[in-house]
Amino acid sequence: MDLCPPDPSDSFGAAFARLPVVILDPAAETRYVSPTAAALVGMDTSPPADLGGAVAPADVDRVAEAFVSVLDGEGSGTGVSFRGTGTERDAVFEATLYAYSDGPTVEGVVVSLTDVTRPRRFQRALLSVAHPDGGVATARTREGVVARLTALTDDLGGADTGIEIGCYLRGDETAALRPVGSEASGYRRGAAGADAPDADQDDESRDSGSGEDDSEVEPVVRDAARTGELTPVPADAFPLAALPGTDFAGGVAVPLGDYGVLVAGARREGDLTADLCAFLQLVASTTALALDRVGDRRALRRTRRENQRYRAACDRLAAAVDVERRAERRILAATSTSAVQQAVCSELAAADEVSFAWFGTVTSNGDLEVRASAGDGGGFLSTLSFAPAADVPPEDGPPEKGDDPPVTRVVTERRTVSERDISAGFESVGWRREALDAGFRSVVAHPVGGDDATHGVLVCYGRSVGAFDGPVGAAVEQAARTAEHALSSIELRALALGNTTVELVLSIPTSDALLSELAAVSGGTVRFESATVTREGPIRVFVVVDAAAEAVVDAAREIEGVVDATHLRDRDDGAVLEVVYDGRTVPGTLASLGAVVTDAETTDDGVRATVTVSRSTGVRQFVDSVRETYPGTSLLARRTQASSFEANVRFRDRVESSLTDRQLETLQTAHYGGYFASPRSRTGSEVAAMLDITQPTFASHLREAQRKLLELLFESA
Repeated sequence: MDLCPPDPSDSFGAAFARLPVVILDPAAETRYVSPTAAALVGMDTSPPADLGGAVAPADVDRVAEAFVSVLDGEGSGTGVSFRGTGTERDAVFEATLYAYSDGPTVEGVVVSLTDVTRPRRFQRALLSVAHPDGGVATARTREGVVARLTALTDDLGGADTGIEIGCYLRGDETAALRPVGSEASGYRRGAAGADAPDADQDDESRDSGSGEDDSEVEPVVRDAARTGELTPVPADAFPLAALPGTDFAGGVAVPLGDYGVLVAGARREGDLTADLCAFLQLVASTTALALDRVGDRRALRRTRRENQRYRAACDRLAAAVDVERRAERRILAATSTSAVQQAVCSELAAADEVSFAWFGTVTSNGDLEVRASAGDGGGFLSTLSFAPAADVPPEDGPPEKGDDPPVTRVVTERRTVSERDISAGFESVGWRREALDAGFRSVVAHPVGGDDATHGVLVCYGRSVGAFDGPVGAAVEQAARTAEHALSSIELRALALGNTTVELVLSIPTSDALLSELAAVSGGTVRFESATVTREGPIRVFVVVDAAAEAVVDAAREIEGVVDATHLRDRDDGAVLEVVYDGRTVPGTLASLGAVVTDAETTDDGVRATVTVSRSTGVRQFVDSVRETYPGTSLLARRTQASSFEANVRFRDRVESSLTDRQLETLQTAHYGGYFASPRSRTGSEVAAMLDITQPTFASHLREAQRKLLELLFESA
């Protein structure tokens, strides 16, 4: 039978020539190759080339087996696929073999060829996307999904096919579209399923939205996201942010559900087929499912972390409550001031977050004194200075306040001081450097006894930054309040038992004109001794100066308001002066309110005075009375003293109530003037002259004052 095709001029022959067919004889020799088949697999038509030359060596045997099977009459219509040997990478063809006969003997075989390269690539790419081990569904982040998705370019033939894929995703915060992908986000390109570096790290903390809105995205991408339908991308729409190339002949934008838009660009117009669009829609659906899964995983991780944080917070709260309860029980069980101070330190230092705790009080001269401590850091206190830091002179403007330790700031600023990170805020020098070297990372200092810290200051150092955030800080604050309550109770109990007095240290923000001027003219230290307060007339103030007495007396007489100044006598600690002053003084005001002034000195901020009041005196009412005259007065310290001074105060009150102002003034001037000393420093006439009275009048006042004093001493019940 003639295996040659009909005359090409015949219409049937022309149609046959357009079919991709090859005709083989029983010996497998090529008898005819249609022009379409020749172009498809790269064969010559004249003379007809061997079909085996167009088949990859590894697939020749398989094609030969199909050919023999058809010759044997076992499988006309048998199909077999093979890889080509042409220039196109990974080209695959499907061959269907039909027996051609005019009777019982097979005269030849007609091979119908089909190029299945593109469908196979689509199939392989789709399998890669959905692969259970390396597909997009296994990515743990949105960026990881996109990285694996954009790697599909390799599975689609890469540069050979000219198809590239990019992606836009909506941000977590703004829901705005932004380009994410290979060139757009710097992801490396690799084999299917390969993620970019760090792509699989948890991205919940990343800023997926950059603040832009969809109006800044290309219109064709925005339209696809808005309509939810596949949208053609014309050549003049390139470059896109997600596909920055300019040599694309066209492309498509495929929505990714609510997550964004997938874009594909093709460098050959013929590649934009319906098969490609259908494939991209399948990929987009699979990717949207993968993003759903990522979102679920992220939500699960977020829930897990929130649960962990919640459990950790519950544990911290339980531990803090336990510390608070143990501290409260031990503090309230303490029966002395020192026991309360040690109890609060020991119980707080036992908390995991607290490294060291200590309790300090303010002494009468304004210094801080450590009363109790517990934990790791006792050596830290030995190197710490509580003195206020010097002001730091800036380049311009007034000096800036120095970096004082927290306990000093509590005393000076009258508030709780907290440093959640000791290393922040200032250079790590001074107390901060010492604290960091001791292993401390945070600190909190509470005034105990109200903002005035009348009972002292409680200071706790933490092992970590922010150790006193949350329940631990609340536990420390509650412990400070409990200690305040316990110390007040002990003080009240001691007062109720009698034989106690209350010592107060006051900071009065005013300059005492007399004391300040005396200090200025003497050029030395002026220490207050006593004052005689009368209901009318000048006040007599007795002071001790460590300077030349006569020069100070002469200078003092020039001070405005000073009526007279007298050098009474000399003592080991200085010269005793009597100053008659017609004006208001801080010691005089305090004495007029019923306090015994035991010390008073001028400071840069005003006057610091130490006074003693009876246990029946209301401290708050007393301080309020002082503030009526000197607004801004603060109580630096308050201490209950178990001593005989209470009896002395009561006795003095009785003496002063029994004597007239003149008798008290006479007795006090005689005492400080050395009249009762042996030998006498001053005679009666000299003391009388100081009082501007006659000697007989002085003697009469003194004798009457002594009589009343002795009556109180010997005849009182």
